[in-house]
Amino acid sequence: MDGNVMEQTTSSSNPYTTQVNTRPGGFWIRFLAAIIDAIIIAIPCAIVNAIFKGVVGVVNPGGTNTAFAAFAFTLSLLIGILISLAYHAYYYQSTGSTIGKKLFMLKVIDSHTGNLLTFKQVFLREVVGKFLSGVTFMIGYIMGGVRHDKRALHDLVADSRVIETLHVHR
Repeated sequence: MDGNVMEQTTSSSNPYTTQVNTRPGGFWIRFLAAIIDAIIIAIPCAIVNAIFKGVVGVVNPGGTNTAFAAFAFTLSLLIGILISLAYHAYYYQSTGSTIGKKLFMLKVIDSHTGNLLTFKQVFLREVVGKFLSGVTFMIGYIMGGVRHDKRALHDLVADSRVIETLHVHR
């Protein structure tokens, strides 16, 4: 057995059969979905960054107060992390898929129950786990390409997994 499990669900109000293939989402398709999500997240982050740069320019026109500029940069970075966390928390807790993952029919679920992620899992995955995945010279991300279950370090930290989903018309 290759680890694929098929479930079919129907309801009287839904004319479609939803076939859920729990095959792990592949490395490259996840990578493409992450690029799309990063572009979406970059838009509000760029706006916040521009606002902070403008404030620094007005408050510190000669550039002599580097402590203020460092504070503004750090605050802008923290707001960017919060924007990313909010984006992922909203989508993972409501549908299991960010916009990028929806485009490629991927879903992030709890690895044991198959349920949507809790906020704690989203935080562990997106903040703690992805920090660890990156700080290990990207080995944490590469794990998703070489492990048989395609789970990266951030998936292991959050006890999550990414699966492919297929929607089939009845």
